[in-house]
Amino acid sequence: MTTEDAKDPRLAMEEIVAWFGSEACRSLSIEDSTVALGALLDAHGLPVCRIGTSIFTAHPEIHGRELIWVRGQGLRSRTMPHGLLDSPEFRDSPIASILDGERRIRRRLWIPEERASFPILETLHRDGATDYIVNGVRFGDGRIACISCASDRPSGFTEPEMAALRTILPLAAMRVEVESLRYSMTSLLSVYLGPNAASRVLRGAFRRGTGESLDAAIWFSDLRNFTTLSDHHPPETVVAVLDAHFEVVGAAVEAHGGEILKFIGDAVLAIFPCSDG
Repeated sequence: MTTEDAKDPRLAMEEIVAWFGSEACRSLSIEDSTVALGALLDAHGLPVCRIGTSIFTAHPEIHGRELIWVRGQGLRSRTMPHGLLDSPEFRDSPIASILDGERRIRRRLWIPEERASFPILETLHRDGATDYIVNGVRFGDGRIACISCASDRPSGFTEPEMAALRTILPLAAMRVEVESLRYSMTSLLSVYLGPNAASRVLRGAFRRGTGESLDAAIWFSDLRNFTTLSDHHPPETVVAVLDAHFEVVGAAVEAHGGEILKFIGDAVLAIFPCSDG
């Protein structure tokens, strides 16, 4: 599609803004709404071939989840561990520059000097992208998320198209923030209550006096000679041993259908539901 073939981007944004506020959009997951947004932009003639964003979580091991939609390929998602933000790959990315204070980055990928500023842009260019824009959006709690778009039109985005895309940025940011809060709550409850109890709490079973009866085998174990270990080693060593112990025991319990209810010092309390008798 050439620049002349493109529809008026302002009209497209009016329809997309209305879609963001619709019940149909609110009923979609963040994954499905990202796919739907890509399809809407494409249907209205905006040359967006890629949309990227991420949602945060409150998890001891996971920083968040990255979502990438590519026209013709659908959506892919990957979990981002906390250590990823310190990796050379991430520090050399445009996302890191946004988190360091830049509000908006645009690179025209048909210009070698511009795409050479970040290694990821060379990859996007090889995949057919010609223009790349990433915006930083600030959440209510001060955290910054990023929303990026890429074009595969030879001449990239026009100025009216970039202005039109900026009009939906606050709505997209609001959706990402709401999903981040939901993802954080779900993951935090799952970590500290277990998946079964977490799902019941999320369904509203948190009033005092409510509960559920089930048949289960109860598992209780602790670490042999833990008192001696803690008396003769520094706290850092004790914590490292406990982390390794809980990882091994927790993985074994969950692999066999069990659910960890809590860690008690060096002990593990878990259940193995027996609903099948």
